[in-house]
Amino acid sequence: MDLGTKKFEELIEAIKNGHYVKIDTLILGMSRKKDNPKEFDRLSVNGYLFYKSIKDIPKEIIKDELDKVKKKFSLISEGCSLFKNFAAITGVDYYLVLDVQTAGITICAEIEGQYQTFI
Repeated sequence: MDLGTKKFEELIEAIKNGHYVKIDTLILGMSRKKDNPKEFDRLSVNGYLFYKSIKDIPKEIIKDELDKVKKKFSLISEGCSLFKNFAAITGVDYYLVLDVQTAGITICAEIEGQYQTFI
């Protein structure tokens, strides 16, 4: 996906300022530092599952679904070296989230390179 350098610059600035942005089907933002929640830390990439409830999600698919989120983000970031460098500098955490319309429930994540499941 090629959004153009100017668009990526705008997205990076919005993300740095604490906004979440949607690119394709992913939502990107910055996670807050654990020791100082007023400061931002790492880039967070959220991908979504659409099931009626947690019990409907086949547990054997969640790792594969998170891998799809990672792959999609990689393809997007290949579109601009500035954005790819931004992600490399901040580090990236990936989240697979169940969309329940009024909220999101994290199903699994890769945080600082460590895979975790929450269901």
